[in-house]
Amino acid sequence: MFPYANAVGFLNWTTICMRLDLSFATSVLNQNMHDPSPAHVRACKHAFQCLRGMLDYHLKYRCNLRSPTPMYGFFDADGASKLDEQRSTSGCYYLLSNCVVNWSSFRQRLIAFSSTKAEYMAMATTAFELV
Repeated sequence: MFPYANAVGFLNWTTICMRLDLSFATSVLNQNMHDPSPAHVRACKHAFQCLRGMLDYHLKYRCNLRSPTPMYGFFDADGASKLDEQRSTSGCYYLLSNCVVNWSSFRQRLIAFSSTKAEYMAMATTAFELV
């Protein structure tokens, strides 16, 4: 029996600490924690294969004392992909010296009746956190 909950817990920790690129996959694996299908177990094992293949990848922060380093924020929203919930998912990340320093993905609290409104809500959240 594959220890699915332990494996997904490890992926959560890895995603939070150092591997932004696994955020979406880990989020989907988390949603099926109570009853993972064989496809979810395969996806979980595949995430570990991805980790093994990228052990030498890392972020490198560079300091430039001659000019201030601006921070940039980027965002996106999906426009209510889960029709039963009718809420959009927002995602945002922040760059400093071309390296990600913070990111988040969350279900929007309010229901947006268009994808444009969902994007505006994601933009407002990103701007608020950036400032």
